[in-house]
Amino acid sequence: MYIPSYISLHKSGKLKMLAESLWQHMEKCDLCPRNCGANRLIGEKGTCGADTSLRIASFGPHFGEERELVGKGIGEFS
Repeated sequence: MYIPSYISLHKSGKLKMLAESLWQHMEKCDLCPRNCGANRLIGEKGTCGADTSLRIASFGPHFGEERELVGKGIGEFS
């Protein structure tokens, strides 16, 4: 039975740690290759125009990759 990998991350507490890490990156943004340094926590928008609200374009299980990656899922942000 397929179980998304985020379930085990949530149960172990690692998902919360990853979320907290994301907020740290938003304080001096380096989330994309532009590495603009915008402080999204105070409303600054970087080169890409994004703020603190992430918009998910698509998500779902992804079984079409190398064996090591199968079942990890895929997510695309816009």
